[in-house]
Amino acid sequence: MYLKKGLLNLIIAGLVLVTIGLFFRLTSLILIEDKNENLNHIPANASLVIQLNAKKLANQAFINTLKKLDDAELIQLIETAVFKEKVADDKPIGIVPLSNQLLFQIPFQKKEMIGVLLNIEDEAAFLSFLKTKRIPGACKMNVGVLFLSKSKQHFSKLQQLAHTIVTTKTNVPLAKNEAIYIRSKKMQIGTMQLNGSADLNVTKNNLLFKGSYHLNGNHHFDFSSIRNLHAKGFHVSTSIIPTAANDSLKSFLFKTFGFKLPAISAISLNYFGSSIISKEDKTWVIPTIDLIIQCKRNVDIQQLMSNKVVLEKIGCTLGDHRVIFDKKVVYFKQLSPTSFYIGRSATPQLNSTKTTNILSINGQLKPLFNIEGGGILYSLMELIPLYKASKQFVEKNKAIRIELKQVSSNFYKLKGQLEFHQNYLATNELIRFVLLSQLLN
Repeated sequence: MYLKKGLLNLIIAGLVLVTIGLFFRLTSLILIEDKNENLNHIPANASLVIQLNAKKLANQAFINTLKKLDDAELIQLIETAVFKEKVADDKPIGIVPLSNQLLFQIPFQKKEMIGVLLNIEDEAAFLSFLKTKRIPGACKMNVGVLFLSKSKQHFSKLQQLAHTIVTTKTNVPLAKNEAIYIRSKKMQIGTMQLNGSADLNVTKNNLLFKGSYHLNGNHHFDFSSIRNLHAKGFHVSTSIIPTAANDSLKSFLFKTFGFKLPAISAISLNYFGSSIISKEDKTWVIPTIDLIIQCKRNVDIQQLMSNKVVLEKIGCTLGDHRVIFDKKVVYFKQLSPTSFYIGRSATPQLNSTKTTNILSINGQLKPLFNIEGGGILYSLMELIPLYKASKQFVEKNKAIRIELKQVSSNFYKLKGQLEFHQNYLATNELIRFVLLSQLLN
């Protein structure tokens, strides 16, 4: 079994480790010189590398975190995490805390395996830690590597691979001055494969990231035919529609309602929340949205919405360019032979500005957790740590802005910002989220 927490979880885990280290050894660590021998051992076939510049993170943001002593909840959460870790692992594990930490992904047994490259100050302690925890890894010349795997079947092969990594020097270029740097050799988005890199910086109230990517193969985006909504609520506009998502949606609509929807080429969505409605013995989640769908072939929205199977299964009534369900009205409109609109108002508010973005996300995250009704179902959701932590996280978010913009034929620029309200530090909220959500448990 492969233990893969995901890109964001890996970054946050690194941030938490740095913060916990600061609580115990802040004074002495600031005086330690940089020891980053692990930078010379990144596997050449790594498809993804995440570099955490721990010392810069500490100097930039974590000192501010420690100074903000009025955040009693966060201090209690960190103290609890540190206390649990100290009881569980009383012995040192030999890692240089404020050196660069590298997380990488490489192909292994026809799948992807995640590993961590570390700088080691006590090789015996690190090897003892690996043996006690039964973690595949190796250590040599102050460089250690471990794999996030609990697979007993592949343990010996991973041990051999780890030994090869720590004894082989490579030359994979990385940024040395960024707090967090992400290099993606092959990032798959739908049928597109992007090669490039991105970096993420943490400031007082913001997470800022930027990157550049080259697109492999021939992909044509007809920006002149794309109709985007004027952004409101939580907004997403994209012409990146994975083939698998298209196939799954088409299959679901056909099997459930008899819909024959052509393949989708682009969408523009404003999301405001949702309502949980119980009717007879069924429960429906009805989103409050404005949505434009652009298809690759002609589509007739009037014909789709007049489908008797849909009207009977959902229990709604059809009006003049509208569908009524339990006093909730959803309007629809044909925009062109290949595109249509579904939403809150009879006439969509379109953005007249032409764009070369193949992905735009902006607005607020809070609407994602705007849920009306629900009764027992909503109460059960509130008991899930990840849901509660996510809800608290987005309530402190002021705005999100992400764009993937076409600069030339096959070259794209990524730029983004996650901004928090004035009284909330970005690092605090990341740490609070991962501890409350219990992602690392």
